[in-house]
Amino acid sequence: MKIKQPIPGVFTERAFQDAPGLRAVFGRYKVIDIRTAAEQYYLSGQNQDAQQLFTMFDIVMPPFPNCIFEFQSGDREFIFPGQEKTFQFQDTAVVLTTEPVSPEEEIKLDNTLPGHEACFSVCVTWIISQGGKTMIFDDQPHFYIDRNGSLVKRNGMMVMDSKTDNLQAIGEMIIVAIAPVLFALTLMHCRNVTLEQVTTPLPLSNNKSKRRKQIEERKKHSFERHTVVIRDRKGRVVQAGLRQEGASKGLHWVRGHFHTYTPERPLFGNPKLHGRFWVPAHLAGLNPERVIESNYRLEVA
Repeated sequence: MKIKQPIPGVFTERAFQDAPGLRAVFGRYKVIDIRTAAEQYYLSGQNQDAQQLFTMFDIVMPPFPNCIFEFQSGDREFIFPGQEKTFQFQDTAVVLTTEPVSPEEEIKLDNTLPGHEACFSVCVTWIISQGGKTMIFDDQPHFYIDRNGSLVKRNGMMVMDSKTDNLQAIGEMIIVAIAPVLFALTLMHCRNVTLEQVTTPLPLSNNKSKRRKQIEERKKHSFERHTVVIRDRKGRVVQAGLRQEGASKGLHWVRGHFHTYTPERPLFGNPKLHGRFWVPAHLAGLNPERVIESNYRLEVA
């Protein structure tokens, strides 16, 4: 699936211009571009397998207490609680606010989840663009993280607290909005993935007064922006929409997957290269006359 991704920070700035009230709440948050990570998530096929969705998430502690993850979700549809209309959208901004578990939450978790290890509560706000308008999922569900940075789970599923009783809407929100963010957070803790600060370039203009106006607008609506940089096992940067080619004989697709290298068996035999790595989805093989097609199916006993 090839998805045209936004320039980092553009949608967030536009959304905050359309809804000025958001700036009072989220104005100092950091924007993280996860478009490349989101493409890897979709190419891995995990978004189609709800039973294995949460098994791939490892350490998901956000890099900053307050941050906004921006990406595109591929024309997915969603029904907001209390509304019958189905909304189709692409631009997505998921806002995460991470705080220590409050005494009230601690009491509630003790009653509903004895023996829990939750240390942090992560509040989620979902902002989307639909029909030129900014829409906000303001129910603000919470999920929980333990002191090691891992999701607090029950029966293999993440523990969530939400005001709404519309479980279907929350389930759709997890699949469409939260899961790509959790995947990107997991990637950030891999050895070959880094988080780098970037600056969105201003549109070029020959008119100096117009450019000065653009600069002033940038100062009003700008955010500190970062981007997730993924490197393959040869150290090459994997960009959005770019798939690396391997050297095997038959042409075939390889899904993205995590791989753990131990000190006894490090990557390339280099004793410094051990730990968890992400192997990006890529096209392997150089012989177009010999194409290998694979179908993936999960069988449940």
